[in-house]
Amino acid sequence: MWKEGTDLVIKRSVYSTVHSFRFVVVLITSIIYGGFDWKFLLFVLLCVVCLVNLLNCPPITIGKNGIEEKKINQLSWEQIDYAYITERKRSRHITYYLNVQFHDEKGEQKEVEFDLNKYSYNQEEVERAINYWSGREIGNVSDRNRDEMLAELRRNEGEQAANNLEELSKTMLPLFKKETMCTIATMCTSSLQL
Repeated sequence: MWKEGTDLVIKRSVYSTVHSFRFVVVLITSIIYGGFDWKFLLFVLLCVVCLVNLLNCPPITIGKNGIEEKKINQLSWEQIDYAYITERKRSRHITYYLNVQFHDEKGEQKEVEFDLNKYSYNQEEVERAINYWSGREIGNVSDRNRDEMLAELRRNEGEQAANNLEELSKTMLPLFKKETMCTIATMCTSSLQL
């Protein structure tokens, strides 16, 4: 459970560790009882590549100084424009990503994604930590969409129209989120009764 004022560290999930151990056992068993033809060696090579991929998930830290991970070192909150969790579906498999949009020293827009399927995390805690440490509401894709819509409205309709919509969204969005959660809870409880 993440608490405000502390760093949120997203670590490799226990399932990922157990899966890696099971993979090693299967690999060793295959080496002991398998033959050494080219198909077997190809299988062993594939297993080693997959094992390295499973074990390669350094922790992601969301804290006072920004978002830190081995691949990107550290991005400060001044560089980060948005950071939110997205999902992609391929047939029945869903992959979750932490998507970080930022700008470099030259002002060029960049983006980095972290595959979160190997990690243990709570999406609401990640969003709260990003919003808390950044001092802005940038932890959800809806925040980015809202900002893009307001920028478009400012260009086309003027500052006053954008300010009116922004004020309306600040008052209505929390109510909408609360009502949506109540509706989902009602749907779940009624489906359990059937």
